[in-house]
Amino acid sequence: MYKFNIIIISIFLTACTSQPILIKAHSISDYDKSDIALLKPAAYIEIFSIDGNNDINLAPSQGLLIGDYEIELLPGKHVIGVAYRDGNRYSTGNLHLNIEVAKDHKYIIAPQVRDGKWKPVFKDVTSNKNCWTVRVGVIGGPPVSDC
Repeated sequence: MYKFNIIIISIFLTACTSQPILIKAHSISDYDKSDIALLKPAAYIEIFSIDGNNDINLAPSQGLLIGDYEIELLPGKHVIGVAYRDGNRYSTGNLHLNIEVAKDHKYIIAPQVRDGKWKPVFKDVTSNKNCWTVRVGVIGGPPVSDC
C-alpha cells in the first residue's frame, strides 16, 4: 500500500507541474546545453523508441500539461518510433521517423490528420517560439502548417 501511494503522489505531482519532463537520449554526463538538440512531441504523439531503444514509452499528452516532454538528442541522425493516440483513435501501426538534428536547435513532431489518416510532421522550430509547445495542432495551439 505504501508503494502504491508514492506512485499516485508522483503521478499527481508530475501532472500538476508546468515544467516539461526532460528525457536524456544520450549517455554524456558533462555537456553544455548548446551542444545538444531538443525534441518535443506535440499532443497525441507517442514516442515508443529512440535509436532502437524500445525501453522508452512516452505517452501522448492529449494536449494537456501532463506528458509535456523535452528530449535531449546529440546532433546527427536518429530514428524515432512514433504512434498516434488521441484518446478515441490510435494508429494501428507504428512508424519509424528518420530525422537529423543540429546542436542548439529545437524540433517538434506533430500529427497531421487528414481523411482519417495521420502522418508525423517533423519541424525545426528554433526560430518560432510559438511552436515550441505541446499544443501544436490542437485547439488553442498553433496549427502545424504555421510551424
